[in-house]
Amino acid sequence: MILRSLTKHVNDQNWFAVAIDFFIVVMGVFIGLQVANWSAGRANHKNYLLTLDRFRLEIAENLAIIDEQDQAMNDALATGRSGLDALLSCVEGPEAIETVNAGIAQLRGTHGIQLRATALMELTSNSILLSEQSDSERKRFANLRYFLELAQDITIRFEPGPLDTSLGTSILRIEPAESLKNSYFGIDYKIPRYPLVLNANMKKACTNIELQRWFHNWEVWQSNVVIFNIKLRHEYQETHTLLQERKK
Repeated sequence: MILRSLTKHVNDQNWFAVAIDFFIVVMGVFIGLQVANWSAGRANHKNYLLTLDRFRLEIAENLAIIDEQDQAMNDALATGRSGLDALLSCVEGPEAIETVNAGIAQLRGTHGIQLRATALMELTSNSILLSEQSDSERKRFANLRYFLELAQDITIRFEPGPLDTSLGTSILRIEPAESLKNSYFGIDYKIPRYPLVLNANMKKACTNIELQRWFHNWEVWQSNVVIFNIKLRHEYQETHTLLQERKK
């Protein structure tokens, strides 16, 4: 309609009417773009709020996992350290051997850090979501991602560390399989496990430097993972506080 009117006014050389038609076209395009931008901005903000909701759930899940991991790590460390203390004391007797064997059972691996990060990765890598964030949000999310990736990278290298230790002696022996019941992320399972135990009396075992080093190496690795777990709890709690303040 406007194009037909514009053509007629040009043919009639009615330049004032041409200017009005041109203004109407320009304003129509401008308003259309503004409405489109407003709609896109509104959609982007809605998507950001939905992502924050997912992130809040992710934080709650991870804090629960961190608490569970913290308990498991400290329980394992207590058992492992008791085994090392018994070994270093050279106290003989069945109770001391049992304590060392319980420690050896922990030495077969370390507890690592495995957390969910889908929403966090979206918030720190999606340019549209980044544009919706305040400076404090952007900095907080970036810090959380930095420490999470640092902790996971280091603990991935920590986990197999104790398993790389080879005693190279007959100080240990493998016993017949026992049924092991445990839980992994809420899933109960039951598997056969072949216990690794002392194959010597305490007098001989406590003078075995390689066995002492194995205990010590494991204790150092697992203690470091605990430190990262504590740091991540702090980072997630700080992020949770920020998001709670945002809702007020």
